[in-house]
Amino acid sequence: MISSLTFTLIELLTIIFFLTIIITFILSNKPLNSKNIKISGVSIGIVFSWFGTFILGTPDLLPSFNSSEIVILTVFLLFLGLFLDLNPNFSKIFVWIVILIAGTTITTWMINKVDFYSLFFLIIWLTLQIKLKKRPTSTNITISPTDLIIIFISIGLGLNAWINNMFVDRDLAFGLSSIYLAFYFCSRIPWNISTGYCNTLIGGGVIIMIIIRLLDQYPNLLLSILLLGFIMFIDQNIIYLSKKYRICNTMPYLINFTILATIPIALSILTATIASKLTIG
Repeated sequence: MISSLTFTLIELLTIIFFLTIIITFILSNKPLNSKNIKISGVSIGIVFSWFGTFILGTPDLLPSFNSSEIVILTVFLLFLGLFLDLNPNFSKIFVWIVILIAGTTITTWMINKVDFYSLFFLIIWLTLQIKLKKRPTSTNITISPTDLIIIFISIGLGLNAWINNMFVDRDLAFGLSSIYLAFYFCSRIPWNISTGYCNTLIGGGVIIMIIIRLLDQYPNLLLSILLLGFIMFIDQNIIYLSKKYRICNTMPYLINFTILATIPIALSILTATIASKLTIG
């Protein structure tokens, strides 16, 4: 039974991986991209919405305010990101106002109230958006860490959920990582692809929503989830280590990022395991 379920998940992750590549390729060849309009990230929203519907079921016609409305909120972030991507001349102030409204919407919708708890998640949302939109801080690095941050945080969240037998959240987290891995793969190919607001809003939004779902069921996971936040700062660590150790300059950026990402993920898993034992006890 377990192997069957595992195989089904692997099969689904494979499907959405290649589906993301196909849709990204189609969108990357649209004439809009020649006008510096970044719509390739729409593929992320389309595929995750389908995947989320497959995992959670079709959303109600009249959505309710709870932590199960990930698909509805993903579609909301998709259209919001597309709106910003189709209008690249918006001022930064206006863009950040929209980002703030988006974060407020998803946190209050998922929690169904406004309190310190929702403010905590709003701060995480803004921190994520700042890090995801940040360009490489070294002229020697041309790869944006955006996709890698989302990939490894999602993997960490998925493992946390798996340890605590939250299989729906595990599937959602691993699905997000598979989709962004496909998009990262596409960005390494000489297609007309670049990171837009669809990428950062959907990736950051789904991460926040999964975190809310995890903490809603197991508050003891707070520390293990916070440890995953160190993944957002790996870019700066790579730059520092590259200056200090020559071996870091000889290895590809992806390898450096992966090695460093395993540290907070391993610590997070260890903490989650201890937390699960305490919960059982």
